[in-house]
Amino acid sequence: MYKREEYYAAIPAAQKSYSIPKITGKDIVIANANAKATDAMNAVSVASLAVKEDGGDLVLIDRTHTGQQIHYLLGEFGRHRGGRMYSGKIQIRPQISRYIYWMEPEPSSAFQCGELDKQVYADTWQEVLDLLVETYGESANVAVIAEGTIACYEQRY
Repeated sequence: MYKREEYYAAIPAAQKSYSIPKITGKDIVIANANAKATDAMNAVSVASLAVKEDGGDLVLIDRTHTGQQIHYLLGEFGRHRGGRMYSGKIQIRPQISRYIYWMEPEPSSAFQCGELDKQVYADTWQEVLDLLVETYGESANVAVIAEGTIACYEQRY
């Protein structure tokens, strides 16, 4: 078992390793989700904050064939039940025009993210690029989050 002092002593190292500069106002945000591939929806939370307020696309890359885990506290277990903190409410992100997933189509991911009408699954990276170029041409303002499942934005105190 760890000691409280050890935990707090490790926080600066973790912040240095996982913190990324605050990103805002992007047309497209691409987030890799392979470090915790079965928990890819964590990357959606981080990446959605970087999309510009008047709309943009979030691209999630998760090249696993194992699917997503259902969160034991927040996750949905069927249509009307879930973990102890499950609210039954879908988080609406009005700034997201499309969630473009380069991953295996998978029901758990779709429901965790909600807004099914905004979700597009791509089979290849070329298909992702074609969707983006069709919408934005060659002049989009883009951010890439190298690993969205473990990233957090820097906090300035």
